[in-house]
Order: sequence, then C-alpha cells, then structure tokens
Amino acid sequence: MTFVTWIRRIVWRLRDLPGPPPGITQADAEDLLEKGWHYVDEGQLSKAEGVGKKLVAMKFTGGVELIAVVQAERGNLEAAVDTLSSGIALKPVWRLGHLRANYLSDLGRYDEALEAYRDCDGMFGAKPDCTALNRAIALSRADRDDEARSALQPLLSKEISDEELKAQVWAVARDLDLVPPEAISQSP
Repeated sequence: MTFVTWIRRIVWRLRDLPGPPPGITQADAEDLLEKGWHYVDEGQLSKAEGVGKKLVAMKFTGGVELIAVVQAERGNLEAAVDTLSSGIALKPVWRLGHLRANYLSDLGRYDEALEAYRDCDGMFGAKPDCTALNRAIALSRADRDDEARSALQPLLSKEISDEELKAQVWAVARDLDLVPPEAISQSP
C-alpha cells in the first residue's frame, strides 16, 4: 500500500464517506466475505466475526450478514435480528431483510416475520420466489395453512429455473397437502 493510499483511507474513515476505502475493490470485499463464510463452515466463528467487522468497516453489507449468521450459530437469534435490523437501516438489501425475516420466523414471531417478508419485496436484489416460499413456511408454522397454500400456489404454477428452490417449493407443497398424490411422483 502506498503512502498516498494510506492517507486516503484515514481521511475516508474520518469523513465517514460512502463506499469502500480507497484502494479496496468490490472484488477484494467479496474475496474477504468468501473467507468469512469459509470460517463459518469450519466452525471458526470468532475469525468469521472478525472478517464481518472488517467488511462492515468497509461499508460492505455482506459483513452485517456474516456477523448475524455468527450470532445465530452461537444461538443468539435475537442479537442476529438486531444486527440485521441495523444493517437494513443503513442499506435495505434483500439478503439482510430476508435473513432477518427467516430468523424472526425461527423465533416464532410470525407476524413480524410476515411483515419483514413483505418489506423484502422492495429491497435491492429482491428474489420474490424465495421470499414467497419462506412466507408460506412462516404462515404454516403459525398454523395458518390455508394462507400458506394460497401463498405457495403461484409458485407451483410458474416455471422456476433454480432447481434447489423448485425442490423446496415442492417439498413445502407436499407438506401442506397441496400436491395431489399422483403428482408427487412427477415432482422434482
């Protein structure tokens, strides 16, 4: 790192400028995030959390997601929800909103989860099919199976190119008795 780049980074931190510090690219941040996910996979949660904090300092929202996942892995879903809420307040991106909604559902806070899923639809990078699937799951968990079936029905009647998502949709449909027995053998 050159002296000029080092000075620019200091000025950037002092001014709280948007975007990554000078000399750091999107690719650098993505490589660091990948390293953080590797640490999570290896169970090295403290290292993953450290990477997340570095990414947050770089104003990269993946760092917020990484920290929240570490908190959840440690069994603290409430802290993860709070972390994700803080990240969404800074930059409303779908990955943060969707993960927050999933964790709210895991906590049994279904009405809040359903509201959070609705909020996801307007966020940057939204994946409506994935959101609709998880909304249906939250409705089912809340013993609102008729609403869950209604939420899932549009996904069954459309072409979904993501094979993993398609398999999840069909699995939930089977759990909700939404798929006739003769169609189960034809499902993914």
